[in-house]
Amino acid sequence: MAPDVEAAIALQPYVVRVVFADGAVRDVDIEPLLSGPVFESLRDPATFASVSVDETGDTITWPNGADLDPDVIYGTAPADWEAPVRVSVPQLAQGSIQGSNLSEGEDNSENLTPREDAGPDLG
Repeated sequence: MAPDVEAAIALQPYVVRVVFADGAVRDVDIEPLLSGPVFESLRDPATFASVSVDETGDTITWPNGADLDPDVIYGTAPADWEAPVRVSVPQLAQGSIQGSNLSEGEDNSENLTPREDAGPDLG
């Protein structure tokens, strides 16, 4: 079973970076799902960017009701869709995060969408 989801951030294009409670990070490319009825509206960049962590911390979700199985995102279960999402573990580069627009020393924490019940902000 996957650990709780702590944060999610939409990256370009159609990739969500998911941070788990155990510190694991996954980049989830959902482009293969964007032809289905629930996910089709996520082709709109503004809608895609509205990804958030559900109130229980179980998974990521969008306002239209689309969500993803946390075990598939984490990599502990195979996808049961015809066109499975692509999940990768990002490699941290010295001073930046690959696949993002962060430069050395830049703080991008305001773009993360934390769980609502994640506790007090200690930062």
